[in-house]
Amino acid sequence: MSPVTLRTSHVAHYTWLTHTVFLISGSVDENEWLANLSSCAGLYAALQENVNAAGEIATFDEKAEHAATQIQSIQRAKSADKEVQKLKEDGKLPGQIRVKKVDEWGKSVFRQFDTDKDGKLSAKELTNALKLLPKTKPGKVPPGTKFQSVEAMISSMDSDGDGGVDENEWLANLSSCAGLYAALQENVNAAGEIDAVDAKAEA
Repeated sequence: MSPVTLRTSHVAHYTWLTHTVFLISGSVDENEWLANLSSCAGLYAALQENVNAAGEIATFDEKAEHAATQIQSIQRAKSADKEVQKLKEDGKLPGQIRVKKVDEWGKSVFRQFDTDKDGKLSAKELTNALKLLPKTKPGKVPPGTKFQSVEAMISSMDSDGDGGVDENEWLANLSSCAGLYAALQENVNAAGEIDAVDAKAEA
């Protein structure tokens, strides 16, 4: 049986890089087609753009539908980006909301502890506040956390070295006092108020 050949006249049908080929004229067999098609760069590019995985030439409607789908995907992506940017500008991304809540909680705690309302937390004020906390060790203290004296806590948070801790220093550095931070998280509510032992027992 003579080999199936590809002729150069009237194209009847393509089966894209498979073992079934409807051919047109006489000097290219299937193996030659598979081995050498890419050497005809223009033809190869045209087939890649216009012939689907089943070896069928895509219609204009199919190509238009594909293009429309791509455009819709791009538009959806752009719309999502704009929505994310708007949320970011408004401070409403999940991460921003969590940070905001932590800051609000931290400010409330500071203002509760700053009993003389001078905008600075002294060692005496922190000592008095700690007396209101349970005497038990917090349940979620990070491993390796060491005991800190009140003076050490104040020193750790007092960035400008003036002997007191202002609100910004408190918010920025509280987490550096891991034991204090854990105790406050467990025992001080969102309003900055120390939970009473009775109230915690009821909960």
